[in-house]
Amino acid sequence: MTSGFPFRMWWGKRARASISLRVFEEIRIEIGAQAIGIAQGAFDALSHIRNSESSSGCGWANSKVSDTSWQRWPRNRDGRLIVYRAAMSIDEGVIEPMLTSMAKLYAAQVAGRSC
Repeated sequence: MTSGFPFRMWWGKRARASISLRVFEEIRIEIGAQAIGIAQGAFDALSHIRNSESSSGCGWANSKVSDTSWQRWPRNRDGRLIVYRAAMSIDEGVIEPMLTSMAKLYAAQVAGRSC
């Protein structure tokens, strides 16, 4: 029974689309992880500056680093947790485009605020 519809070609395209979607989802996770790494590096540099100033006796009042900069730590942690959850969903074989997009967006925002 042939209907004239090329089923093999259709299933092949669908499989290729699924593979490309998975690749894009994984790339979003990698971008988010990279942004979180940048934010963590900025936070570490900030803590190094603060520690060196406190050990030299300059005092916190004369510091170039403001108190609001220490409020970045919860954002870094939240961004890292979102990226971890999105990566776990990819590892489990569940593709959640909204979660991976949120992970990439939030991680990029955290990195932008940290630098």
